[in-house]
Amino acid sequence: MTTIYLAQLSTDNARTWLQDNVITLVVLFVGIVVTVAAGKQEISKIGTTLIGLVFGLAVLGLGLIPNAAANTAKFVAGLLNIGG
Repeated sequence: MTTIYLAQLSTDNARTWLQDNVITLVVLFVGIVVTVAAGKQEISKIGTTLIGLVFGLAVLGLGLIPNAAANTAKFVAGLLNIGG
């Protein structure tokens, strides 16, 4: 009886929820951290941390999103009038 219930369990709903809400959760977390740090008057540390966070997320996005690196290269080449 227990094996029947365990066979029906999956992580599809949790994975879907995370995919739909991960950006919102990251922005919420960053906003809370910035607010707390601003209260402690540590703005310069927050600026450095946010720049590092944005750079890290950009690199992560380039690695995880299909064709992101190629599309980014085409975009930059178009800005510089290098390629067609």
